[in-house]
Amino acid sequence: MAEFAHACLENVDVLNDLNIDMWSHKACHAIFGPTDFLEVTRFLADHDRLHVQHAWKTLKSLQA
Repeated sequence: MAEFAHACLENVDVLNDLNIDMWSHKACHAIFGPTDFLEVTRFLADHDRLHVQHAWKTLKSLQA
């Protein structure tokens, strides 16, 4: 989890340094098709959130 948290913080640092125009930069998601960088970043955040929730549930199950 520490490595995961560190990687997430590194990503936040990179994202904080982006020019405002980059957020609307066009992209093409392999599954969802045409999109922009802001939406791809939302996908990544949601994906990371799922990992955190899974880890939390696993830790809770170990305490039971």
